[in-house]
Amino acid sequence: MAEAVSIRGVGRVFAGREGPVPVLQGIELEAGAGEFVAVLGASGCGKSTLLRLVAGLDSPTAGEIRIGSRTVTDCDPRCAVVFQEPRLLPWRTVAQNVALVARGVPDAETPAAILNRVGLTGNERSWPYQLSGGMAQRVALARAFVRKPAVLLLDEPFAALDAFTRLQMGDLLRETCRDRSRTVLLVTHDVDEALRLADRIVLLAGRPAAISAEYATAGHDPIRLRAEILGRFGLKEVA
Repeated sequence: MAEAVSIRGVGRVFAGREGPVPVLQGIELEAGAGEFVAVLGASGCGKSTLLRLVAGLDSPTAGEIRIGSRTVTDCDPRCAVVFQEPRLLPWRTVAQNVALVARGVPDAETPAAILNRVGLTGNERSWPYQLSGGMAQRVALARAFVRKPAVLLLDEPFAALDAFTRLQMGDLLRETCRDRSRTVLLVTHDVDEALRLADRIVLLAGRPAAISAEYATAGHDPIRLRAEILGRFGLKEVA
């Protein structure tokens, strides 16, 4: 069952050689249960740091993050994270990689069922080295979905894929999230990807980064919205 994500006044400061390095400051974001939110920003602006904070892989210097009614204080079992790289175990088959993540999850789907959902039926006994980049990332999505997480966190999961495979993976993600049984936070620097997939787009900008704007995608002309978002980053459409 999807749960809301609440980020209140969150900041993150890292220790640097020449003193503190503030990365995030005063982040305020509410993602409703079942909502698909894209966090959009330039490379290095702190998007991945924010996602790690929500997952409980890191702790904020200031503020609070809640999933449902509980504060995130450690690695949260209600979350599943898909990173830029598939991070498959090379000594395990595709099915074994998925089954390993499903351990201890009482109502987890079988590896065969979840692999069928991501279009990998027939590849259960394949080894990671035998997979294309897109296939490996499908396995990464299967590992995330098999746990039936309340919150799915995606850290630029398609960044290393070619354009065609990236579109295919986006369609797969949108289809598998259509039932609204999970809340999705997608970190990306791709405006078109955010427009295609998300219910709402949040812009992260500045140093330290803060939320500079938010846009609901429903009911808006995507071409105009794209131009406005690009303009926020000082960019223009190519004629």
